[in-house]
Amino acid sequence: MPVTQALIDGSGWHLDRQGWKIVENYVVSEVGAGSNPSNMIPVAYQMLVSFGVDINFSHAIVTTAFCTDIEPAAIANNAVTFRVTFKEYEIPVSVIEVGNSVAQVETDKDKEGDRVLLQYTYPDDYKWNADLQGEVVTQPGLLPKIMPEPSISITRREVILGIALVARKLEYEGKVNSSTWALNPASEARTWLCTGIGGRSQDNGLTYDVTYTFQYREDTWDETARFVDAGTGQTPSDIIIENKGTLPSGQTLYGARDVKLYKEIDFNGLELGIAVS
Repeated sequence: MPVTQALIDGSGWHLDRQGWKIVENYVVSEVGAGSNPSNMIPVAYQMLVSFGVDINFSHAIVTTAFCTDIEPAAIANNAVTFRVTFKEYEIPVSVIEVGNSVAQVETDKDKEGDRVLLQYTYPDDYKWNADLQGEVVTQPGLLPKIMPEPSISITRREVILGIALVARKLEYEGKVNSSTWALNPASEARTWLCTGIGGRSQDNGLTYDVTYTFQYREDTWDETARFVDAGTGQTPSDIIIENKGTLPSGQTLYGARDVKLYKEIDFNGLELGIAVS
């Protein structure tokens, strides 16, 4: 049962704002119907599928157009003609939401980045700890600080396989931008954190409405780890971020150090491509 494409009435290509609509006709010849002629259509349909044409299959040339309709158009001389329609899915403009959240952090720095230090002279008759009587003690002042953390959510429809979407989640979620990001060119590296990538398909996995969410932190997503005096429960006032030597294993020791908690990746690889000034 050979399958051929026929350029007959009804064939054609049409382009509008939703993309290409392509109608093609396929003729399945030498269809054996057996004792029941109505069997010709399902038998011919199976041959059409074997030829590579079926619902949700992509077009051979316009691969973003998918088969949406198969209609038996004519039956004659042991041949069935199918009219097949391919359509591109409308790719809507990305939906962008800019939101905000706040986080309360504990800091010992003022607005200029200088450490806040406090000093106290214990009285000579201090009864709770005789070792502190008459001593002058300096320690950092820890203060709660509310930090705005703007967020961006972008949703767009993508022609992507579910397995590829999962791979993208694993590649980008929980990572920070490694360099300047086209979506926000003024931002420094490590200031944007990808907090989530998720998708929802309404066409059996042909396309997904994919949502990307990011959160911004002006002073980067790095944190500072500090030595704490076991006796006072405080970080010594003279602590500085510097090399304090190395362990036998080769690990560098610090009195305090900035720690990069999140891996980096180039967010430009997502090709979101809408600048936020």
